[in-house]
Amino acid sequence: MKATNQLSTEHQAILKALKLLQAVAEAWTSGQPEADKDAASLIEFFKVFSDRCHHGKEENLLFPMLNRAGMPIQSGPLGIMLFEHEEGRKFVRNMNDALAAGRADDFALNANRYRHLLEDHIAKEDNVLYVMADGYLTAEDDAVLIQGFEAVEREMGEETHDRFHQMLNTLEPRYLRRAEAS
Repeated sequence: MKATNQLSTEHQAILKALKLLQAVAEAWTSGQPEADKDAASLIEFFKVFSDRCHHGKEENLLFPMLNRAGMPIQSGPLGIMLFEHEEGRKFVRNMNDALAAGRADDFALNANRYRHLLEDHIAKEDNVLYVMADGYLTAEDDAVLIQGFEAVEREMGEETHDRFHQMLNTLEPRYLRRAEAS
């Protein structure tokens, strides 16, 4: 599997979490019990899985390698991706602050903005950046990236990914299947 394919696979979990985020935000604003606790679980997912792990792989491994291969880092696709990562971090901080203060409406507003940002961001990465990256990177570059990604996974701990996937699978029937049935 190519490094960019691995990142695209991670996008699938992030997209699922974004759908859950919208449903959890709606549930919390309508007073559903436990929705605030589920919101906290999703914030942790976005901080650890999306940002520290996934964006970490991009920012610390993929983007520098693309830069060394000739892709500018402060402009073009890489500059846009880095800017959007920072914007996403702001929305996650705002959601965390709203959660801590018990402000469901502020949480929902930031959750909605974050969801739109990341959905567009992921589409750009999957359909533009990763396609370009595959043209820039050699097979040797790809092997180095895969090794780097594996090191990130070991550092995070295998149980971390398993725990997050289990959390998403637990929340899905509680929020998404209920919404689809109505």
